[in-house]
Amino acid sequence: MPGWAVGLSILGAFVSSISLIALPGKAFGGNWNAYAFTLSLPVALVIAVYYFAPFYRRNGEVSAYQHLERRFGPWARTYAVVCYLLTMIARMGATLYLLAVALAPMLGWPLWLIIVLAGGLVTIYTVVGGTEAVIWTDAVHNVVLIIGVVTCVIIQLFGMPEGPGQVFRAEKSCCSIR
Repeated sequence: MPGWAVGLSILGAFVSSISLIALPGKAFGGNWNAYAFTLSLPVALVIAVYYFAPFYRRNGEVSAYQHLERRFGPWARTYAVVCYLLTMIARMGATLYLLAVALAPMLGWPLWLIIVLAGGLVTIYTVVGGTEAVIWTDAVHNVVLIIGVVTCVIIQLFGMPEGPGQVFRAEKSCCSIR
């Protein structure tokens, strides 16, 4: 697999409909906590690459779960796996729900049907195509998302009444101290 596709796939593990629909909406509503957490992900990735990955390699371990089992016993590994799986099930549910919320008005289908079809399609291509299918799907997914975000920014900038320069000018009426 090409490194760029794998890199886009890893990025795809962090970017979903939650990132593009829920977090900006929540931030617009006044709660920036979840969005700020998302912005901290690059810092977490750097720490993982420079600290955790070498730590596991030095100790001959494949994963954090293996380390937990060796250090604390099978119960710690089982507990960590169960917590991770529950978190991923909740995240997957939220992602499918937000996808359905975005598609339902366009398709006119009920939310439950979109959720079942999307979940079934993802399950089928993962089982049939394996890791390679997931990597390529995530790579395409991220290219589409990046193009979409760039397109939205360009539309917003050039759709402003006074053009893109308006973004960088501070209006006296809104920023003056009284």
